[in-house]
Amino acid sequence: MFSLKRVVALLSYGMLAVTGIFIPLIAATQEVLIAKNNKAIAAIVLPDKPSDVITYSGLELAKYLTKITGASFSINPGGKTNSSIKLQKTNGNNSEAYTISTSKGNIVLAGNSDRAVLFAVYDFLGRLGCVWLAPDLDIFSGKAEIIPNSPNLSFQSPTIREQPAFTYRKLNVDGGRTHNSENLMKMIEWMPKVRYNTLMIPANLNNNGRVVWDKWREQLTPEIKKRGLILEVGGHGYQSFLNAKMENGSLFKHHPDWFGKDSTCNPTPSDRLVFNTSNAAAVNYFSNNIVTYLKTHPEIDIFELWPPDVGRWQDCPEMAKLGTPQDRQALLANQINAAIKQVRPGLRLEIIAYSYTSSPPAVTLDPDIIVDYCPINQSFEQQIFDKASPNNAGYAAEIKAWRKQFAGTLGVYSYYRKYAWRSEPNVIPHYIQKDMQWYTKIPLHGISTMAEPGDWFTYELNHYTLG
Repeated sequence: MFSLKRVVALLSYGMLAVTGIFIPLIAATQEVLIAKNNKAIAAIVLPDKPSDVITYSGLELAKYLTKITGASFSINPGGKTNSSIKLQKTNGNNSEAYTISTSKGNIVLAGNSDRAVLFAVYDFLGRLGCVWLAPDLDIFSGKAEIIPNSPNLSFQSPTIREQPAFTYRKLNVDGGRTHNSENLMKMIEWMPKVRYNTLMIPANLNNNGRVVWDKWREQLTPEIKKRGLILEVGGHGYQSFLNAKMENGSLFKHHPDWFGKDSTCNPTPSDRLVFNTSNAAAVNYFSNNIVTYLKTHPEIDIFELWPPDVGRWQDCPEMAKLGTPQDRQALLANQINAAIKQVRPGLRLEIIAYSYTSSPPAVTLDPDIIVDYCPINQSFEQQIFDKASPNNAGYAAEIKAWRKQFAGTLGVYSYYRKYAWRSEPNVIPHYIQKDMQWYTKIPLHGISTMAEPGDWFTYELNHYTLG
């Protein structure tokens, strides 16, 4: 079974060359000897004063070359040798573009960012025969990766230049049903090996205390940062920053007008309703709590400002005067984004186009804000763009409408892995491929998938292919 999996994995790896996720460009070739008879010939050379990410890249390169050859490889920051594998940081418009080349007996792994250098390392190792099928979860019993045995090792290839079509390639762990620090760590270790670059994790999903970033923050932050990965925190949960239990349970009593309203337009403390975003005092309270959170969490790169999951935006006159739910979400996001920029100018805010807010707003959304479009009930019997599926056709039309109206970063929150399918579990690599090709033509800038360690084996090929 495992040898078959290897064949499938390698076919999937080759298939990605035509998806538009990474775009290879090819030039001249030269053979470089890396190891002979279990002895290292080439040394690993890092830049002077390498960053933590590039230092880690060198360590990973040495570790896997040792696994392949049995040789011990030296790492020389700023060193010069007759034969080397050089890690270099370069300049370019696409921060994740990288090259693999040979020159004068040396191999050069260069990237336009620290993270791109790490991607170049893993790509290079992949071309030497390494395959990382999945995180090293217990279910795989140490067989989640394939490492060749080659005491004599050389590399010869035309110059390879790769750049991602999608700015953000996300693994979303907001379900949290089977996560713990150990298996989350293994997922983080795996992500850059298949070129995922962003981990999505809730601040406090729907404010229920079950999936909370702070539970894992201390252990995971160093692992995320040493790989140069992007950390995206938030998830569904306006109510984490404004809810009836705040102020020792007195917030609703003292400010009922801050809260959502029921069908009779009377205030209710329910977390299933979006708070009254037409109330300036409520918005200020909400905004101040978010700013405080982000001040104390400097590791966060993207903050998800998502309403309660399928939470209702009430149509009572006071609230409806601001427009549709999507208008109100955009207005609120603009206000919060402006407040955040005062204290965290480099952080990006993200909203979700989903449920009551799936279509684009009539008001202008700040193009600095990221939008994730969520086709939650996508039919996998037809492609997302196939008009034979009325359901999918509606999603495709909304995606095009967003692209036409919104000039900023637009991605899709995919459901290639769901908690429950209406059929047996699906393995859909070629379906994913065709979706990706269509998304890049729109164009979209990001893709994500939900991930759960407890059923990773079921969706292994989906996760691998999407990465």
